[in-house]
Amino acid sequence: MRRYLVFALCIMAIETKAQVKYVSTINWGINIGFDNYYNDWSGEQDLYESDPFMGVKLDYIGSAQLNNKIAVGLGVGFRHLLTADYVIFGDYLESSSNNNRRNRFQAPVFTHLKIRFIDKKVSPFLALSAGYSFSLQQRDELESSLYRQSGVMGNANAGVNIRLKKGKSIAGGPLVEVTSYRATNSYKEVLSKSNYQIWQIGFQASFAF
Repeated sequence: MRRYLVFALCIMAIETKAQVKYVSTINWGINIGFDNYYNDWSGEQDLYESDPFMGVKLDYIGSAQLNNKIAVGLGVGFRHLLTADYVIFGDYLESSSNNNRRNRFQAPVFTHLKIRFIDKKVSPFLALSAGYSFSLQQRDELESSLYRQSGVMGNANAGVNIRLKKGKSIAGGPLVEVTSYRATNSYKEVLSKSNYQIWQIGFQASFAF
């Protein structure tokens, strides 16, 4: 019985290996969103929210197509967020939403899972990513290091996937993404610890080849 079990596992492994193919995917999208953070000044927590922002994203993902429905892989990306926020001037906070647009840049590295639910030309799909997003911000003396931190990120994308000829496919649907990190700052010798989150929702399209 044990021999038959080992033999069956070997056959399954060979079939799985024969089915695996490697796929490159380009994702691009446009998002709207907001950021907020809990600021802990000497043990007292306050919630701060910024003005809404718009963002664009671009990803490259290299995946192993395990079968006709499941693919796993690794990806790298780029995020550009155009947002209005608050800048510290001396002893007071002045809103910069009217005269100062801050550009934020992020470069995430992540693992990726994509599932097609139907083995047909047109199928609904779900894609999940999780990883770490690196800040590309340059230092600004007027701005807290809060906006130059790196942290964990994750997103979910669902929609419709359409197979094309020669192994290519296109897909599109809504996307939700969040980036979270913890920052430590000091202002006038007062230590501040902040839990910071960037939430985005938008539309993402992809092309696999």
